[in-house]
Amino acid sequence: MRGAHTSARGVMEANPAGSKRAGTGGMAMRRRAAFGLDAGARGRTHFIDDGSVAYVAGKLVVVYDFATGTQRFLPIAKDVREVSAMCAHASSSMIAVAVLDDGGECSIAMYDSQTFKKKRTLTRAMDSKPHVGVNASGGVGDRVSLDGLTFSEDGRSILGYSTTSHALVCWNVVDGSAVELPSPRRVVSTVAGEHSSAQRVSDPTLQIKHASFSPHEPGVISAVCAGGVFRMYRANETTVKPLMVKALNTLVKDEGRDATTHLWLKGDDKHVAIGTSTGQVIVLEGDEIVYELNVHRGGGETSNALPASDLDARTRVNCVESYKNGFITAGSSGDVVIVDRVPKKQVKNGRAYKCVKTLAARASADEDLYDTSTSGVPSIMDGDQVKGYEPALLEPQVARSVVAMSISPSSDNVICTLDNKHVLALSLTNADIMQANEMRFKRVLPDAHLNGVSSLDICRRRRIMVSVSATDKSMRLWNLTSNECEVLKEFLDNPLCVSIHPSGWIACVGFSDKLRLMHILNGDFRVVREFALKACRVVEFSKGGHLVASAVGATIYVYHVFTFESIAVLRGHCGKVKSVVWDNNDATLISSGADGAIYEWDVRAASKDDEKARRREHVHKGSAYTSITVVRQTGGIIACSSDAKLKELDDELKVVREFSSGGVALTHVAYSASLHRLFASTANGGVRVYKIPLTGEYVEFTGHGKPITSLKLSYDETTLHSAGDDGCLFTYDVKPDAAERSAGEIAPRMASKDDVLSSDEVLIARCDLDELNQRIVELQNQVKEISLQSQYQLRLKTAEMNEKVKSTEDEATRLLEYEKQRVSALERERDAIVRDTKRELERTIDDHEKRLTEAEDDYTSKMFTEVRRFDDLKMQSDAAKAEWEQLETKLVDEHEKEIEIMKGVFNARIATLKSDIDGLQKDRELMLEDFERARSVMDTEVDAEIEELKATYEARVRREHDSCLVLRGENGVTKTKYAVVKQNEDARLQEIETLRAEKATMAETIAALEAEAGSLHDTIDSHERAIETKNKNLVRANAKFARAEKQVAELAKVADDLREQQRPLEERVRARESDFEAMNEELLRYYNSNSALVRQVRDVKSQREALQRDVLRTRKQSADSAAVVKRFQRDLHECANNIQDAKLLKESVKAMYHKYINTDEAFEAWRDEACEMEAKRQRDHLEKTIAALRRQVKAEADSRRVEFHRVMRENQNLMREVDACRAEKAQ
Repeated sequence: MRGAHTSARGVMEANPAGSKRAGTGGMAMRRRAAFGLDAGARGRTHFIDDGSVAYVAGKLVVVYDFATGTQRFLPIAKDVREVSAMCAHASSSMIAVAVLDDGGECSIAMYDSQTFKKKRTLTRAMDSKPHVGVNASGGVGDRVSLDGLTFSEDGRSILGYSTTSHALVCWNVVDGSAVELPSPRRVVSTVAGEHSSAQRVSDPTLQIKHASFSPHEPGVISAVCAGGVFRMYRANETTVKPLMVKALNTLVKDEGRDATTHLWLKGDDKHVAIGTSTGQVIVLEGDEIVYELNVHRGGGETSNALPASDLDARTRVNCVESYKNGFITAGSSGDVVIVDRVPKKQVKNGRAYKCVKTLAARASADEDLYDTSTSGVPSIMDGDQVKGYEPALLEPQVARSVVAMSISPSSDNVICTLDNKHVLALSLTNADIMQANEMRFKRVLPDAHLNGVSSLDICRRRRIMVSVSATDKSMRLWNLTSNECEVLKEFLDNPLCVSIHPSGWIACVGFSDKLRLMHILNGDFRVVREFALKACRVVEFSKGGHLVASAVGATIYVYHVFTFESIAVLRGHCGKVKSVVWDNNDATLISSGADGAIYEWDVRAASKDDEKARRREHVHKGSAYTSITVVRQTGGIIACSSDAKLKELDDELKVVREFSSGGVALTHVAYSASLHRLFASTANGGVRVYKIPLTGEYVEFTGHGKPITSLKLSYDETTLHSAGDDGCLFTYDVKPDAAERSAGEIAPRMASKDDVLSSDEVLIARCDLDELNQRIVELQNQVKEISLQSQYQLRLKTAEMNEKVKSTEDEATRLLEYEKQRVSALERERDAIVRDTKRELERTIDDHEKRLTEAEDDYTSKMFTEVRRFDDLKMQSDAAKAEWEQLETKLVDEHEKEIEIMKGVFNARIATLKSDIDGLQKDRELMLEDFERARSVMDTEVDAEIEELKATYEARVRREHDSCLVLRGENGVTKTKYAVVKQNEDARLQEIETLRAEKATMAETIAALEAEAGSLHDTIDSHERAIETKNKNLVRANAKFARAEKQVAELAKVADDLREQQRPLEERVRARESDFEAMNEELLRYYNSNSALVRQVRDVKSQREALQRDVLRTRKQSADSAAVVKRFQRDLHECANNIQDAKLLKESVKAMYHKYINTDEAFEAWRDEACEMEAKRQRDHLEKTIAALRRQVKAEADSRRVEFHRVMRENQNLMREVDACRAEKAQ
């Protein structure tokens, strides 16, 4: 996939982002390719279908097709200031893009992923109203930027949230309605208490890190927040309400753990997986932890968290995605872990999930392959048992953090975005049968700079581009035909600027310590010369390529490229030089600086230290000229300055036109002579197109999200290239529109002697060629060794498995026969014991029945005698009891009569006291009414009568006080009367005590009677003891009967033991059956693995044959080239013999020129023939590969069908044997 990013015919035309007047551009400008992506929170790569992904690059959303390798761009609105987030929903074919416009308003643009048409725009409900919230500093709150988006499962709702502020908005995609989570506020009162103000509560736990919809309950939203807090909300038609707030630290007892992301798992259990900063994934169900997996901390599972001091700082879970019944997680350790759900029948010790595979994105020796074997971590984890890990035969690579991940709708592919902006794809089609070290990642997007690009340059004769970045300290060579990065090299120092030689073989790079001249080789930049120039930020090759100009501070140095000697040192600027431009004839050099000066230098005069080296000059203090370009037709200059102005100067460097850029600073300018257009880059990331002559009107095209640092136009003026601080590079196709071509406004580009064809050759050192040949030989040897080793291991494994199957079958047959014989013997012994037990039990029962009949007759006769005696004693006791009850009834009636009389007297006294108290209460109420009436009168009077009413009130209070004193006296009299009544009551209580004493005397009489009744009871007890003796005899008989029953139970227990002994035999039979099934599965997996190895060996053989053919072709080309060189040397020697005769020398040189130079037709014929041969070879190879694959698929299908039928027959035979064993056991 890598390197296939060619510009397709379906690439969309760039939309103008703003202009002074529509249609002033008069040309077509189309985006061709984008290099780079945003790897932050808003830059994760999303699948829009199984064959395309979308990602953010600058202010653009790029859609990349795997099959064709083309890039397409969404039509973003012209007033977009920033693309803050993006997500896609494959089922509904929608792409959502969160943007910020120039006014700071946030909105969601919805696009159709098939037609790229904008369907609707979603805005926040509060955007239409003034934002009156006051922040902590007292100012008006800023607009919230949504940097996270997610769709619901059905695609009808979309959720936007901010990771920097407390913002959560839920939209209905159908009608565009939005509900938002209210901001947390508290009321702060002023000192006077008259006003209050609302302030935001700065709680760090309210910052949402990740949010998503729950697939189990409509309208339920879950989010993980800072501080390890898991929150749930419910969205209704009017607002979003919180449902649950649960801190993970309270669940797992680990203060060092922080939640980073989460995912709702498939199934009916409502499980949610939460990734943490400690490399663990916690599976929750409600408020309880279902399971805890240490997927990034050495594997296995645990229930207790490790202390924070023991954690690896790199083990952080960054993303969790759903896959089949489980999920896939990735983190900062660079590992991609596949976790599967354990079936409910196979769950042991509560382990509902298990780690199936652990893969790692690490570069292999092949630039397109990544080794998935982890270093130091087992490749497969299954509970507590870790299977063997075999390291791959690849060079060790540094693990990179996985910052984002996405799985295709069919779950066949997974895309991982690393922190170095590498995007890797992994096929999951055969993940169930392949080992971890057999699965390989592939690069799917071109390389990209990690941070801002400092400078770039375009080659004149080759379609290549060179870029450098001071932040990631790297230099990259880009192939503009295939749109891929061919050479990447990192340095210890910061590269600040770059310029490439017109031939494409040399690059001049300015570093922070030196200026270096480098050769561009095959896969490397090799330094050939260093100049002691520190912090060189401007460098430019001449048009002919023999000179190079570099600026350090306010001084310009000119060097010869091939002799490395200093040609001239140009001094005159008072500030830093910002830009240098060579004239077409390389005789003059034009420079601009931060001092507001533009100078034209004569390089030849400066090399002779002539005082007239400076030809022309223009100085405008107070502004800095950041970039200049020369207009070929007029000889004038167009410059952009730091004061947001665009100036046109004539051939005498006088300002003839000056236009404002609308408050936006222009950073670079480039002029196209064939199109009569001026291209200018802006500080907000746009590219403006001006028409020459300048009128101030322009058309602006959006692209970069940050200021553009470099803008270059290709030599043929058909492509425009830009680089920005956002780490992205964009390529545009520029051409005149149809109207201008028909009107003849655009002059055809004149051919010059410098116009040469772009070549695909590269310089390669002999040592590199030797290393490649040695590497080819080593790879061939490795292929042979691996093939032989694989075949040998396969044969050993096959023989071992055959022997194992045979021995297992023999052992199982022998054990089954032995167990059958043993079961038959046990059944016969059991039948004999049962017959003996039944006969003994019948004899015991008959004997017992005879003895029981005799005992019953004897007991019945004795019982009749005792019953008659008991009836007589009972009659005597009933008579005595009746007499005592009559006496007791009489005494109780008399006592109750006296109590009723005393109650009547006391009730009369209590009624009298209550009436007195009611009268006092009425008087008190009357006094209270008078008081209330007086108070109401006092409230209604005017302020002038307050003093008088106060005196009246005081007099009345005194009178009331006197009356209160009288009432207090009466209350004392009442208390005295109450004391007298109490004394009388005490006397009555004494009388009651005397009655109680009399009652005690009667009780003693009753006790005597009860003693007499006790003697009668003793007599009855003696009779009962005789009865107990008889009962004991009966118990002994029952005991004998119980012993007989016990013997029967023991015999039944023996029978149960026999059944228990039979049960393990059945289990062993079932275990053998499961072993047979496991062996069949192992044989099937081994057969599949063997087939994969055979396919790999076949592919390696085909690659080896292709390499051999390439080597033979290269050798043939080398021989042909050597022959041509020898002929050329011979002709040159003959030509040198005529060096004394100018005429003969001229004729021989012409003959050599016509012989070796004018071979365009032959070269074209040879190239066409080579292309046809290569196409034929590729077609034959593909046809053979397809035919071999078809034969292999057919053979595998036939073998699988035969194996399936064989296994089914074996299973049927085993089932029949098991059924026969069960039938024998039942008999």
